[in-house]
Amino acid sequence: MQSVLDDQLVSANSIRTITLTTEEQRELTKLTSSISGDPYSDFESFYQNILKLQAKIPQRIRREIEHIKNLKRGGAVIIKRLPLGNDLPPTPDQPFAKITLHDLRSEIYLVLLATLIAEPFSFREWDAGHLVHNKYPIKSHREVQFGSNAVEFLVHTETPFREFSPDYIALLCLRGDPTGRANTKVCDIEKIISELSDDEREILKKPYFAFETDNPAVQINGKSYTLPMPIITSRNGEDVFEYVHDLVAISEESQEVLDKLKGKVASSITSVFLEGGDLIIIDNSHMVHGRSAYEPNYDGTDRWLQRLLLTSRLYRNKTNENRLISDKRLENYTTAYQNVLQGLS
Repeated sequence: MQSVLDDQLVSANSIRTITLTTEEQRELTKLTSSISGDPYSDFESFYQNILKLQAKIPQRIRREIEHIKNLKRGGAVIIKRLPLGNDLPPTPDQPFAKITLHDLRSEIYLVLLATLIAEPFSFREWDAGHLVHNKYPIKSHREVQFGSNAVEFLVHTETPFREFSPDYIALLCLRGDPTGRANTKVCDIEKIISELSDDEREILKKPYFAFETDNPAVQINGKSYTLPMPIITSRNGEDVFEYVHDLVAISEESQEVLDKLKGKVASSITSVFLEGGDLIIIDNSHMVHGRSAYEPNYDGTDRWLQRLLLTSRLYRNKTNENRLISDKRLENYTTAYQNVLQGLS
C-alpha cells in the first residue's frame, strides 16, 4: 500500500495535505457511483442525494476536512488523488454557461467532501446561477482579474466587500496546467495582520479601502471608487479579514498601512501546484488565495478547476431552498469585470 501523508504540513501557513490510499479511492468510487442528479439544472436534489451518503466517507478524509473547520482560524487542506476517472473532455474555450457540456461527475466529489465543512451557496448573478463554478482560461478574459485569465490572479479573499462572503472556498482540479507554471497561491493573512501594531490594526478596521472603478459608488478627490470598506471586521465576536492585492486606500495614512500589509503578504505566500484529482478547501475568513501567471494553450489541454462557495451562516437557523443570493454591489464593479462575471463576454 502507498505511503500515507497523514497530518503533513506543507508550510508554516498550516496547509495540511493527505494523499488517498488505493483503498480510500476504491471506497469513494463505490460511494459516488450511487449518487445521481444534475448539479446544474437541479442542485438541491443533487445535494440531498449526496447528504444521505456523507456518513460513509472514509474517516481519515472526514477528520482532515473537519480539522480546518474546528481550527476557527486560518488553514487549508488538500486532498490528493481523488479518483475522478479518465473521461474528462477537452477543456472548454468559452464560458461554461454557453456550452452544452454539463455534469462531469467530478461535481459529486467536490460537493460530497466540501460540504462536510459548511453549506453551499452562490450569487444569483454569477456563472449563470450555477452553484458549481467551472474555471479555466478563456482568451478574451486574458487580462481581467478573474479566474479565467492568464495574467497573475492577485491574492484575494473570495468575494470581498459584499454584503455576504463565504466562510470557506473549495477548488477541485480536474486538469492540471500542462506547462507546470500555474501555481495556486495561499497566504495566512490573519497571522500577518496579528503582527502589525495596534494603531495599524485600528486603521484596517476603518472603512478606508476600496477598488477603483468606472461605475463608482463614491467620488473622493476626483477619483472613482467602490464603497470604502474595512479590511478587518467582526463576525460573531471574532475578527475576520477581507483583502485583495489591488485594493487602494482613500487617505495617505491608510495607504501607508495598506502598502506595508501588501509587502508582508507578498513575502508570505505559499505556492502549491494542483494536479488533476486534487481538492483544496480554504478558510476564506482568515486566508487569501490566488494564482501565478501562466501561458494557456487554448487547445483543450488547459488547467480546469471547479469551485464551490461555502457558508456556516446563511442556513444556521432555517432550511433555505434557494441557495442563490443577490450580489447587491454588482453595479459598482468595473464594466469589464461585470461582463466576465455574468458570462457576457
